[in-house]
Amino acid sequence: MGEEAEHALDRILSQRVHDGRIEYEVHWQMGDTTWEPLEHVEETGAFESFLRGGKVSEAGASEAEVGSPE
Repeated sequence: MGEEAEHALDRILSQRVHDGRIEYEVHWQMGDTTWEPLEHVEETGAFESFLRGGKVSEAGASEAEVGSPE
């Protein structure tokens, strides 16, 4: 996605697996919320922020799925 698309993307809210593919719930600056595949969000600052937020690993598994180290 280009720079224009990144500006329209506000933040990533969550992720899911749908039909065997990881999708991300995207909140757009215009107020819409949609589910987008990885290739539509992976080059955005919002995706990097989502990863840093600890909600998902880079491999796509949530912390709940992976478990926390003891």
